[in-house]
Amino acid sequence: TSKPETMPFRMHAITDGCQLILGGTKPDDIENFLDTNAEYRELREREDVNIMKTLGTYSPAFGMIGTLIGLIFMLAGMGTGGADKIGSSMAVALITTLYGAFAANFLFLPFSDKLKGKNEAKKVEDALTTAGVLMIAYKKHPLEIRDALNAYLPPALRTKEEE
Repeated sequence: TSKPETMPFRMHAITDGCQLILGGTKPDDIENFLDTNAEYRELREREDVNIMKTLGTYSPAFGMIGTLIGLIFMLAGMGTGGADKIGSSMAVALITTLYGAFAANFLFLPFSDKLKGKNEAKKVEDALTTAGVLMIAYKKHPLEIRDALNAYLPPALRTKEEE
């Protein structure tokens, strides 16, 4: 049998929450602190997603600008009788379209989707962390904490009762 992968956790929220508990901070204040941290982390990371998405949106347009420039050079070469310049200018026109489409569809948009997926996973992690810290603050029984936190995890990662 193979052991399921573990979920990679950022420990700073747990550390901060436990330090607040040890310092005597009220659970409502701890919850507000952790929720605020999670909210602003999500906003910062959503900005990164939006930047990549915007680059993916505009890349084909920049490719088309390159195509227009290549066509202008091609037409200028036709007027001066430089048949050898027509081929290279047409190549520039076509390759810039390819680069724009490639950058959008194989670089920026997939990277944006990956960042978005990571951000969504961190939302679940933040909710799990906040729930766990609050249950510790309310002095819940460890088995109750385990069962409650298992709800946040996919079945393969859930901790089962020891036999």
